[in-house]
Amino acid sequence: MVADFSSIPSSDVPPLPSGVGFPWEAGADASPWLDEYESFSRMWAPRAYDGFHTAAGLWILSTIAARRVYAYLGRQRFTNLYLALIARTSMFTKSTATEIATETIRHAGLSWLLASDLATPQKFLSDLADSSLIGFDSLDEEARAREILRATMPGQRGWFYEEFGQQIRSMMAENGFMADFRSILRRLDDNPSDYRYATIGRGHDIIRQPYLALLCNLTPDDLRPFARRGSALWGDGFLARFALITPPANPTNFDRFPQGERIIPPSILVPLQHWHQSLGLPDSKIQELADKDHRQSAKRVLAAPIQPVRLEITPNVFDAFYHYHDALIRLTQGFLNGDLDGNYARFADKAIRIAILFASLAGFERVEISHWARAQQIAEQWRQGLHALYGQLNFRKTSLERDQEDDVVAIVRRLGNPTAVEVARYIRDLSTHDTSKILDQLVEVGILQVDSHTRKQTKRYRLSEHRQETT
Repeated sequence: MVADFSSIPSSDVPPLPSGVGFPWEAGADASPWLDEYESFSRMWAPRAYDGFHTAAGLWILSTIAARRVYAYLGRQRFTNLYLALIARTSMFTKSTATEIATETIRHAGLSWLLASDLATPQKFLSDLADSSLIGFDSLDEEARAREILRATMPGQRGWFYEEFGQQIRSMMAENGFMADFRSILRRLDDNPSDYRYATIGRGHDIIRQPYLALLCNLTPDDLRPFARRGSALWGDGFLARFALITPPANPTNFDRFPQGERIIPPSILVPLQHWHQSLGLPDSKIQELADKDHRQSAKRVLAAPIQPVRLEITPNVFDAFYHYHDALIRLTQGFLNGDLDGNYARFADKAIRIAILFASLAGFERVEISHWARAQQIAEQWRQGLHALYGQLNFRKTSLERDQEDDVVAIVRRLGNPTAVEVARYIRDLSTHDTSKILDQLVEVGILQVDSHTRKQTKRYRLSEHRQETT
């Protein structure tokens, strides 16, 4: 009998085959910096879920790497990470943990690597392509230096988004002005050599060597309308690109803040500064721009391409990568639906990105097995979180509600293109009004779609294209 791993609690996540996992000791010395950062973050965010400290530290490293280090494994593997901290509001102090991460980057003098907190898709892309120095002459010396750094590497950014649930809702709104972020984030995660886009006012803009490290906070309730079983966000690879760090449903940590002021120690800041310096900056110069009267009106930075440092991958890491990846793919063959397939297929890639960060920060020229072991252990914690999240999204409703939704989908599949009235005829004790409500909810989460050729007052429903492909 095939096991339905999509509906089991996180404590019963399908285990890796024997010989694929690593004992804790194998990666214990992989990143002393992350160990110290986690300890500091635990002290000052004492009620945060433990996985949030790890994720915040990795986001710091991913941001500072800024496409300046990679390893070759079938293709270039850069170190950008999308990290979503997902928990009930105020129960696991997500904001406190992420505040320490952003503060660490600022105190290390690297705030110029951070993207704006909020932006439309068009403004977000424009900022990544922008190498101009606006108002440069009016800035003080420190601000000028920061602006030159920003314009030297405009396309490589770390982005912290506090209320990412709002972003999800805006992205999922039909014809909404934020909808483009779904495709933008998917594309940037793939590390194209450049990203070209067109604007009405400026023609074509080009983001050179784009790179994005994303850290965001949201709740299961933010995701539930759009990421339940069979929803489009699972099928289109959007959620698969995120590490979905999710604790159990109820908090268990009731520690207190320490007394005194939170001060980030040099032992955390100085290694980041030295690492940034070792990765280097591309050569650049300031170009004066003249208006039509040949008066100097603005400046921009002309920068050479980033020349990333390449780390080698040792043969045992190469083998471990494929053992882990292949084992996860085999586990998906036991799933009754394909919702988690994309996430499982990308865990090994996330792990190699983490391992590269560990090796580079420590000054290694190769990714060693200790780096991989720690990275795989973290990826396995994220796999636990994935199942915890999937369970929280899908199994709060009553059995009756789930059965009604399943019945509605089955009837739509059988009838092909019915109205709410036609569906209601086949369901006992469910009015046309209630049937219409369920149909619209299923459209909202991407399981059904409305036939575009029908009038609003006589809407007809059909399976979404994604559901048609997977049924």
